[in-house]
Parts: sequence; C-alpha cells; structure tokens
Amino acid sequence: MIPPTETEVTATPSSNNNNNIVIEETIQLHRDIKGHFETDILYTNSNNTNNDVKIVVVSGNPGIVGFYVEFIKQLYFKLDQKYDIVGVSHIGHCGKLNEQFTCEDQIEHKRIVLEYLVNTKYASQKNTVKFILIGHSVGSYISLKVLNRFKDQFTIIKQINLFPTFRNLYDGLSPFIKLAVQNWMRAPVASFLHYVPNFVKDTILGQVLPTDDMRVAVQHKINYWSALNILYMAYHETLDITKVDDECKQVFDNRMDDLLFIYGRTDPYTPLNFFQELKASYPNGSIELAAEGVPHAFVLSHSTTVAERVSNWIIDQLSSSS
Repeated sequence: MIPPTETEVTATPSSNNNNNIVIEETIQLHRDIKGHFETDILYTNSNNTNNDVKIVVVSGNPGIVGFYVEFIKQLYFKLDQKYDIVGVSHIGHCGKLNEQFTCEDQIEHKRIVLEYLVNTKYASQKNTVKFILIGHSVGSYISLKVLNRFKDQFTIIKQINLFPTFRNLYDGLSPFIKLAVQNWMRAPVASFLHYVPNFVKDTILGQVLPTDDMRVAVQHKINYWSALNILYMAYHETLDITKVDDECKQVFDNRMDDLLFIYGRTDPYTPLNFFQELKASYPNGSIELAAEGVPHAFVLSHSTTVAERVSNWIIDQLSSSS
C-alpha cells in the first residue's frame, strides 16, 4: 500500500526543560501494518553523524513510549550524549486506530521502524549504522524475535533485556488483568478508561507518573482505541509467550555474549526462578538482578538507577570490542 500523504509528521518537545533533549514525533512509515502507517517515537535531540551506533528502546505493554521519556533522557546523559537514542511505541497504543494488533504484528512493526531509521532518519549512515536494542518486558520478547528473524537485514550488535517476559507470561498476571484481557471483557474495560473524566485521569497520572515530561507525553494517549489495543496485545501475549521458544533459544545460544538481562528481585512477571534457571543454563552470560526495590515498571520511579547500569554495560561492551 502507498502511505497516506494527508497526515503530516508532527514533532513536539516532550518537555520545556533541558533544552528539549527528548522530542516526541508521530511519523508515517513507508510500509503499513493492517493499513496503518502512523507511529509515535521519542528521540534525543541530537544527530551524531560521527557515531554509527544508534540505540532503540522498545516499549513494554502499554506500548506508550511517553513512559520512557525520563529513562531515555537519563541514559542519554549517562552515555555522555554520544549516542542517538530512539524510543518506539507499539502501533495502535497511541492515537485512535480502528484496528487491533497482535504480538506478531508488533514484531513486524519494529522491523519496519528499523527500516525507516536506516533509510530515512539515518540515511546518511545507512551503510554503516548499527543498533543496540533495549527491550522492556514484552519489548524484550519482541526485540529477541527481531534479532533472530532479521539478523541479515540489520546490524544489531547488542541487546539489553529489562525485566524480560519471554516465558510463562500468563502466570504473572494479576487476577484482574487475567479477566480484563478476555474477549468479552476488553471492550467494557476500554470503554471505562475512555470515559473516565479527564480530571480523574490527570489526578491518577499525577500520582503514578513522577515527572511532568511523562505526564505530558502520556495523558492524551489513553482512549478507547488505545486501551483496546493494549488489552488485545496482552491477550495475545498470554497465548504466544509460554515456554522459552526455539527462536529465543537460538539467540541465547548464538548471541549470549551480546546480551544483558536484568531481572527484578520481586517481579511477579519474571520471578526469581526465571533468573536462576537462565543463569544456570548460561553461567557466563550477563544475567543479573536489578538493585533492591526496583520494580517491573521501573520507568515510573527508577529510571535513573536502571539507566546507570545499562549505560555502564554499554560502555564496557563497546570499549572492549573497539
């Protein structure tokens, strides 16, 4: 399909602070997913043409990349502003798309986003650009699939898996979420979230989100259509993410030296035995526990702590390979 031309690309600062370090943009991709091209991204207000390494952050679920404003900003500064960083929303989780997208759709979507980055955003470096993927929660599962399926299309040199959910996802869901993702419950729950008065949403977000950057980036994204997609994707996660599948195992067996895994100490989605079993299978891998008290949804309260560890690992890895 040919992308629509009537929708303009919009770019707005996520904050008025720090010289607009992180920019939010709605882009039109060159290829569609189920007839839709629009995608929300965040990117650092930089253009390091002398550095071929680009960092791509793949959201968890909800796939609203505005949750990652503070993490991206902190990571950017802790890497001494040497690397361009792009955060990617899941298609359908922002805006009002009258379509629903599975995990498989989201994997293909990330492939198309990487194509866009290579051929458009970083076109001047298209023959040399290299990616580091950072996947959070189900974003880790998606990134592992991208790394395995499209290794001949993109140069992905490292992947970081933060609180990764690539196995037994359903077991970690709360009873409410297990109910909310069912076919007969998704629409009523999405309707409730859509019709909650804005002042109630603002109050809730004010309590949950720690910075103005995040509140501004997220507050207008939550509506019936986005909520429906968040729940629909979560339902498909419960179907797709059971045992550690062969694709993930292939990546672990062939690329473990290029991977970092950070697990929570008290994370219901990735319990301690997941960490222990992966560490036992790959004792030399960079598989570790997060600092005490860092939750699965670290972007809400512990972005600085996680960015510190991620930046140190990236620096060590790239310095040892240079």
